[in-house]
Amino acid sequence: MRADRAVVAGTVVLFVGTAVAAGPLVGLPLLEPEPADPGTGSVSATVADPPTRVTLEATDFGAGYDLRGPPVPVTLSEVAGRPYLSYTVAVPALGHQTTSLTVVEADGRLRLTMNPSTLSEGAVEADSYEGRVAIHAIDDDGRRVVAETAVTVEVRE
Repeated sequence: MRADRAVVAGTVVLFVGTAVAAGPLVGLPLLEPEPADPGTGSVSATVADPPTRVTLEATDFGAGYDLRGPPVPVTLSEVAGRPYLSYTVAVPALGHQTTSLTVVEADGRLRLTMNPSTLSEGAVEADSYEGRVAIHAIDDDGRRVVAETAVTVEVRE
């Protein structure tokens, strides 16, 4: 019977010890914390050199034009959680806008890239258009402008 009591006492000590270690008094984490939801937290971001040009490049076989923006270098600091940075290119004369989102997870430098969006061949009639590039931070404070600039949208055949 003494062996049975020792097993029960050992199990109780194990459970109580674990509860105390993980409780608010000691606070040792027993599990990895859940990652923050994207778009939450905070970030301080700066863009030193916003783009001045984006392109509408003809696709193969005359299927249309891809709207492409160059990579944008961003300096990040004070990152908490998993905020977003958005990279938007708008071409008002074509009634077209595209946005790419990037989840930020650490301080440092990041090159924002854009996924191209396609316009039909008949939509593009000029050699160039006026456009707008905007970089926004999206976090617990909402959506705020990091950089915004007018750009020339150059059409390339």
